[in-house]
Amino acid sequence: MCIIINIGDKITALRKVKKISQADLAKEAGVSREIIGRYERNEVSPSVDVAKKIADV
Repeated sequence: MCIIINIGDKITALRKVKKISQADLAKEAGVSREIIGRYERNEVSPSVDVAKKIADV
């Protein structure tokens, strides 16, 4: 059985586990809060560099 989780859902879930806001994640990753929201809504996908920065946070 294969469960597919898109990156936006993963970012949202991990951000909530860490109990940080979109604004806090954005500040730490060096991007805008608006773009974090767009990632979480799966409107756009982060570049590899930004995805790494988000993962490091």
